[in-house]
Amino acid sequence: MLYIKNGRLYTQSFSFELPEDMCFVSDPSVVSPDTIIVETYDGRFQIDIGAEEFDKSPYGEIAQILAYDENENVGNIFPVERNGMSGYASFYRNGGWSYEYYEERLGYPMNSEGQNGFVLAITHEVENDEQRDQIEAFMKRDNIKRMIESIKYEPEACARVMETN
Repeated sequence: MLYIKNGRLYTQSFSFELPEDMCFVSDPSVVSPDTIIVETYDGRFQIDIGAEEFDKSPYGEIAQILAYDENENVGNIFPVERNGMSGYASFYRNGGWSYEYYEERLGYPMNSEGQNGFVLAITHEVENDEQRDQIEAFMKRDNIKRMIESIKYEPEACARVMETN
């Protein structure tokens, strides 16, 4: 379940500030129950953020994504920490370089919904050579940086917020 209060989105285990100047993707065929998808007005950048049940470790989850034949790793898998959650991330692209990606998988203790992982995934649609390598700059935009930095693992606070309403 997702709950919004005072500009923050709460799940069973983590919360984050909703990004300004973004559009919600509301197509139920692409949105899973504990994930929110937002995108830029032009649709070129999309952010998926939510909870999942990991079958593997966070490193294993990232390594599995990079193992798909159509994906090409752009850098190394590197460690990431976000306010009480730790895991791994990587930048990669598809074979034709029409899309670039940033994927982050962070683990936390299993919650009451059976989820033990946090996902942050950013997709960039590339239309020409000049548009390549734009995800890092996108992540540094004030509204996106603020959202990413606001991500917190706080199951007790999330429960309190949901119980009071």
